Amino acid sequence: MLCKCITSHPYPQKHNLVCEDANIPAYIQIFMYSGALTGSLFQGFFADRFGRQRMICYGLFFVFVSGLASAWSPNYYIFAILRFIQIMTSRGVYISSFILAIEMVGPSKRQWAGFLFNYPYSAGIALLAGIGYGLRHWQYIQIACTAPIILFVVYWWVIPESPRWLISQGKIDQARKTVLKMAASSNTINCVPLPADMHEKTERNVNKKQGIVDYFKRRSLLCQSLVIFFNCFVVFHCFFGFTLNTGNLAGSFHLNVLLSGLADLPGYTIALLSAGRMGRKKLYILGMVVAGLSLLGSGAISVLATEDFKIASIVLAMIGKIGMAVGFSVIYIWSAELFPTVVRNTGMGLSTSLGNLGYMAAPAVARLGTVVPGRMGNAVPIFVFGFLCLIAAFMTLILPETQNAHLPETVAHSKAMNREIRYKLGKKEPLDERINLSVCNS
Repeated sequence: MLCKCITSHPYPQKHNLVCEDANIPAYIQIFMYSGALTGSLFQGFFADRFGRQRMICYGLFFVFVSGLASAWSPNYYIFAILRFIQIMTSRGVYISSFILAIEMVGPSKRQWAGFLFNYPYSAGIALLAGIGYGLRHWQYIQIACTAPIILFVVYWWVIPESPRWLISQGKIDQARKTVLKMAASSNTINCVPLPADMHEKTERNVNKKQGIVDYFKRRSLLCQSLVIFFNCFVVFHCFFGFTLNTGNLAGSFHLNVLLSGLADLPGYTIALLSAGRMGRKKLYILGMVVAGLSLLGSGAISVLATEDFKIASIVLAMIGKIGMAVGFSVIYIWSAELFPTVVRNTGMGLSTSLGNLGYMAAPAVARLGTVVPGRMGNAVPIFVFGFLCLIAAFMTLILPETQNAHLPETVAHSKAMNREIRYKLGKKEPLDERINLSVCNS
């Protein structure tokens, strides 16, 4: 989004990115967002190895330094490299923060932790529209977006480490201190498991060191992961690509960006209020089908209708964006619930990496609106996004529901969840050895 504002203002003209060099901004965007791919791949390993909290704090430091330095880039090569670093490290902050949020709560509160996490993202897009409209210069925009990160230095002392990660590393006493502190704030200390119980279950799980390769050795889990990866690619590609394509919609660019950000909020709210009744699976499929059909309808109106019906095209496009917002919020928490604790950050990193490939492809698809002549040019990206949404929705039919299920801790737990046998009565299943942070209903 920031790059979209940059390429619409003085930066291209200042560095002669016009005429025969007019395609350079698109190439720079692809290079910069390859940083998201790189960051997603490596952050999972570091977060699973060194902890969620450290990954967040170190990532924020590099995001701040590289982002502020890019405002004084002498040429677009340095600018692209610094933005690559900023976007790469921001992946570690975003994914680790999300994982930490859902690992700190029980099954009944997980949807609140997961879905509420998306609201600041859309608020940031809406705020960026105002910043871009008011400042109108790429350097000022970059500084205004980066400088507030300095306030997050307090996170080093405020954010606790994930108790689940600590337990998976055998650090039981440290994990129990964190859980006791959380319980004390809500008067639920009596719900904290006894140290002996935590040690007993942890010894059985920690002694079985597992990695992402062990996870993929199970054919059913590999198939499940491939579906998740494809859906992440589609959701990220369509969600971000539509945002980039707002410049091709009729009307003011800044207003369309603002509406694009605000359109996400109803989608997140629908997901938040409906997930408890519908579950992850039905809600995701419904959101993506609505998105696909709305986008196809918007594209058809753009091609066939007269100028008097252009408003209908925008309305349908925004309905499609709402559906994509539902899908975006659900796929993130759904994926995190399917991967076990031992490889959750790595699995989410791989998922997000595939999503970031969608990010990287999005500028090229959005640019089709300027390459293909006539009305069809503006509609081509919308058609691509619409068809992909429908294909993704169909493929998720094979994924299991995770509503109100405890987070899997090991590969065996994930396999049991995949077979949907976790609720069989009178038979001990692998999930019986899951690590619970509370003995009360959660």
